[in-house]
Amino acid sequence: MWSWLIDHFRVILRCMTRKSVTKPKAKLTDAERFKRFVDMAREVEASPDMKDFEKAFKKVTQPSRPSPAPKASRGSRSKDE
Repeated sequence: MWSWLIDHFRVILRCMTRKSVTKPKAKLTDAERFKRFVDMAREVEASPDMKDFEKAFKKVTQPSRPSPAPKASRGSRSKDE
């Protein structure tokens, strides 16, 4: 009657105690990271011109708006009153 529940818990325990088999990735050196960056920039045909960057950046961002002045709370009174 309860055998299905016991089997279910055995499967869960087996999954919980099983160690992962994936190997950690080797960390890239700065030279390798730079090479990958340059290769990707060439692949996407990125422009080295700063004006092109500014133009693209303005397309995807919004200009910052000044924050409103803080409002005084209604229940507070100054010490002079």
